[in-house]
Amino acid sequence: FKTGQGAPIAVTEIDQITRPYGDTETEVGFKITVENKGSGDVSGDIEIVDVILGYNYLTCTPESFKLENEKSESFVCSAIIEKEKGAYISPLLVRLSYNYVEYLDKKIKIKRLE
Repeated sequence: FKTGQGAPIAVTEIDQITRPYGDTETEVGFKITVENKGSGDVSGDIEIVDVILGYNYLTCTPESFKLENEKSESFVCSAIIEKEKGAYISPLLVRLSYNYVEYLDKKIKIKRLE
């Protein structure tokens, strides 16, 4: 997860959390860690738009968070699935919304038009 995600805020780690939920269901969750891999700063909160496992939308806590400079943050998303499914492979989509600011210092020369 370290590179190649196409955005400055990157998912760097995903830990699976599974626990029984009643007789016929299982709660499956994921602790998702994100980091700022870009050269700028996040302005304001990062909102968790969607986290989808296959066709199942997961519920996430918290729904938004702040990411301080050079630090990582984690959030947990989970859903209840039927035990009958057993183990399977499925894509996990994480969509975040945030404002990102990059600063560029450059010297410019202003010429006077005559």
